[in-house]
Amino acid sequence: MKNIFFLILTTLFSINVIGQTTEFSFHLTSGLFSFRGSESGTTTIYTAASDFGAYSTWSPFGKHSGFSYCLGFNAQRITDSHFIFGIRTSYESLSSSINIDKVINITSSGGETWDAYDSRTILTNRFINIFPFLGNRMNVINGVNSDLIFGFDIGAYHSIKEHATINANQKSYNTTKNSLKEKWDYRLHVEMINYYKRVGLSIGYSYGLTNYLFVPKYNNFEKRDARSRMLRFGLVYKI
Repeated sequence: MKNIFFLILTTLFSINVIGQTTEFSFHLTSGLFSFRGSESGTTTIYTAASDFGAYSTWSPFGKHSGFSYCLGFNAQRITDSHFIFGIRTSYESLSSSINIDKVINITSSGGETWDAYDSRTILTNRFINIFPFLGNRMNVINGVNSDLIFGFDIGAYHSIKEHATINANQKSYNTTKNSLKEKWDYRLHVEMINYYKRVGLSIGYSYGLTNYLFVPKYNNFEKRDARSRMLRFGLVYKI
């Protein structure tokens, strides 16, 4: 991934063209990250221990948002006709949560089902993200440059962490586990940035294309679906 970024960056900015300018900037972004799909509302915990110490979340991909942040470096070229092309690389920590409505405790004699209350799983996904984009610079307000850009997020997983808070069968338990269920997350990404001198404010939206619950069609669960979404708000500083 790092080699791909530097290859694109070198190719993009090694050609000097009259009438074009190059800009570099840092981006600090937060927002509302979540999932949409057939099983993003509530989920079930499967466990083989009465204290919930060994558990599995049936679908940890929830429709509720947690704390998320992104740190990025942006490089772009502006042509004389205000056309923009560039690339951004970011470190992203994106959290979502899902409510747990029941716990199924698997035993040697079968299983027990318990109702859960005030229970949820928080899923934190960390990515190294590459965002190549195209766009246009406008000057709608005097003294303010507005960049409208559109591109494609290529998110390579760095880590995934599940944190479950479980209240069932008159017991409470907090537990955390690390896993790696996906290697990539692909998203369509649109963004508007308004600059006043060196400082800018951004708002954007990412629409996930990767189905986190996809399984081959010969499996009975092939219709399970969970795709990421993020409404983004950020600060930008040109260097």
